[in-house]
Amino acid sequence: MVAPGYSITPLSFTEPAAGTATVTIRVTRGDSTNAESLELQIITKTGAPLFGTAEDVDFDFTGYANPNGAHTTSYQFAAGEAFHDFTFGVVGGDGLEGTETFTIKLFGGTNGTNLSFTGNINDPGGPVGSLAIAALTQNEGSGGGTTDFAFTVTRSGSTTGAASATYTIANGTTDANDFVFDAQHPQTGTVNFAAGASTAMVHVPIAADSVVEGDETFTVTLSNATNATIGTAQGTGTISNDDAAIMPAPAPAPAPAPPPNPNGVYVLQGSTPDTVAGGDGDDTYIVQNPRVTIVEKPGEGNDTVYTSISYALDGGSSIETLSTQDQKGTDPINLVGNSFAQYVIGNFANNVLNGNGGADTLIGLKGNDTYAIADPNAVIIENPGEGTDTVYTSVSYALPGSAEIEVLSVATQQGTDNLNLIGNGFSQAIIGNFGNNVLNGNGGIDTLIGLKGNDTYVVGNAASVVIENAGEGFDTVYASVSYSLANGQSIEVLSAQSQGGTEAINLTGNELAQAVIGNNGANVLNGGGGADALYGLGGDDTFAFTTALGNGNVAAIADFGNGADKIALSSSIFGGMASGTLSASNFVIGAAATTAEQHIVYNQATGQLFYDADGSGAGAAVLFATVAPGTVITANMIAVV
Repeated sequence: MVAPGYSITPLSFTEPAAGTATVTIRVTRGDSTNAESLELQIITKTGAPLFGTAEDVDFDFTGYANPNGAHTTSYQFAAGEAFHDFTFGVVGGDGLEGTETFTIKLFGGTNGTNLSFTGNINDPGGPVGSLAIAALTQNEGSGGGTTDFAFTVTRSGSTTGAASATYTIANGTTDANDFVFDAQHPQTGTVNFAAGASTAMVHVPIAADSVVEGDETFTVTLSNATNATIGTAQGTGTISNDDAAIMPAPAPAPAPAPPPNPNGVYVLQGSTPDTVAGGDGDDTYIVQNPRVTIVEKPGEGNDTVYTSISYALDGGSSIETLSTQDQKGTDPINLVGNSFAQYVIGNFANNVLNGNGGADTLIGLKGNDTYAIADPNAVIIENPGEGTDTVYTSVSYALPGSAEIEVLSVATQQGTDNLNLIGNGFSQAIIGNFGNNVLNGNGGIDTLIGLKGNDTYVVGNAASVVIENAGEGFDTVYASVSYSLANGQSIEVLSAQSQGGTEAINLTGNELAQAVIGNNGANVLNGGGGADALYGLGGDDTFAFTTALGNGNVAAIADFGNGADKIALSSSIFGGMASGTLSASNFVIGAAATTAEQHIVYNQATGQLFYDADGSGAGAAVLFATVAPGTVITANMIAVV
């Protein structure tokens, strides 16, 4: 035991951004009359006993001969000696972890009691980011399968270091039959942000059925944030019913005069301005005059306008159907609805159909049609083989599953509104704007073009292409399949869509620098060229090196050893070694090769991996990878392929 009255200062340290900072603590005796022996013990979360949240001394502290042992040192105070300074190191370079705690205990002597002191290790500095999840409204889809509701989680403020939070999906007016949870898309999971990333996604699989039902809601709630605070914790998902759309019957032949019943038929010809009010009843208007105004108030029946010319409804007119008069005709006719919900129906020519704000059903029929969307609940009907069709939208929008649309684009590509676009199982070009977009191909062989802004891409087909030029923002690709970035595309993060999933997904970067992030399955991660950061997460991962060395092509493996991880070296790049598991004669742990056969040099103290083409010869070794200093790597963890 030690005498009472001992004190320790300081007990709060700031972790360096990189490397090791030397710190000194002073142990002061309250009574320095007699000589006394002292044992000092630092206790961390991975030490024994388990106190505090700082990592073991070989991660957050240095300065002990046996960093994985008891973490103790001792000192003999002389009579009259009031204090003694103990020096050790605090290790940095592991990003934002929040404030960590450790315990210092003092033992020894012949008087008093054992003493315990709690200390802190603080992050290098700067505030952590704030997380917010956005609400999402989207069509349910029909005909079986699932519809991906992709919620955007944004990190504002600081994006330094990785961050994460737990998400939980809960019913509102939905029930269990509305969701298709699986290992890749669990009901409760983790949303992860790579260092520097400002957006991440939570994917909720919704059952796409053909049941006519009302709109339903559910919630996604964030909690337990790491290296971040939570600003907006809950996002509401609204499942819009899209199962009731029925194409109206073709137009009747024009009548020479209104029939003697309340359902009027009005033939509107000429070129002078005119106003017609149908009143109550299910009225039909045959429009051949672009200057005519139709007046129909809400509740005055199910009214239809057939036109042989391009025509726009008056803003206050409650019309249920706006259609070309000859739906099989080939005259290009453009139709514009209003803020009420309408069926807007083209013909076999190239039509421009503009819903103009309502929850419309737009039917182009044949021809190369253009759709203008201003309501996320609008529905487009386009059958396969009916032309090359384009959708321009001023709101976030998801294509119905059965609509064969070739281009889905933001209406104003130089605008800065943050809009999200979702394709379907057909192949599309999906084009964003200068805002922060989420572009989700949703299964087809798509071409995704984010333009400027911090864009997020969701890829469900290995043949899809993401196009991002340099200087167009901080961009992230989430893939639910094995995926390789095309050369020249400036993407900052390439990640498995569900980082908590266990499906084996292989990801390959390009010649630029990326963070490449796997999941809890057995991934093959290949940075390509550039200064990449590779995160295998859980599972037995393989980190592949297949591109020419030098010119900054060095990959940092952030978590080697989280499973039975391997390093795979291409024989065309790493010559002089037999294929298969690396021979022990080709491997050395140390600062340099000592024989001509030692081509792979691992400096365990620094975590650097080198390739030396001539071993101990005069040629220089080339750095190709780094791991955390002290990581155990042996020859049988490396393969030549």
